[in-house]
Amino acid sequence: MSHPEAILCIARDALPAAWLGEMAAIPMTEKVFYDRVPASAVSFIPRPHAESNPAFKQIIPYLLIRSDCGSRFGCYQRKGSEDRLHDLWSIGIGGHVSAVDDSKNSGDLRTTVRHGLYREISEELLFEPSGQPRFLGLINEEKTSVGSVHLGMVFCLDVDDPERLIPGEELFRFRWVTKVELGGLKLEHWSNLALRLAG
Repeated sequence: MSHPEAILCIARDALPAAWLGEMAAIPMTEKVFYDRVPASAVSFIPRPHAESNPAFKQIIPYLLIRSDCGSRFGCYQRKGSEDRLHDLWSIGIGGHVSAVDDSKNSGDLRTTVRHGLYREISEELLFEPSGQPRFLGLINEEKTSVGSVHLGMVFCLDVDDPERLIPGEELFRFRWVTKVELGGLKLEHWSNLALRLAG
């Protein structure tokens, strides 16, 4: 009998109240984030338990991909494993940080989160992007059952060769769009919040 996936979570009561606004987008550096998160508040929890327990926030690296000097965003329609987001459009690529991302059991939170981010990139994009994703800050929403148990760490990657990007199956109807064009799409809450951090 297989065990459920264990995913990275932070105890809600260990997070600053300012990070937990109903619709919050908080610019910050990685150093500030990791300095403010106590190691004792971070743990890997079986996913079924975490999905229904708002006492914990599941950490989700949420990657924005931009092209043409930041003027266009990679965008796709949701149709993956999260039924609560179906039919909404998203500019964020990402997913849970799993226990496998702490490959050396180092307990180093920054390294584990980055491993999770790079794993998601390799799973959802069929190309090797150049450059390093930059951390922009945090997003949080408490209006939906999805938002109540997740905390987004927003990263941004600018690509010089968008024609090389081949989306995986999860990125349904993938296309490059301007911020003006995004205004005509029904975006998930997190995408609207991430746009505040992207400038």
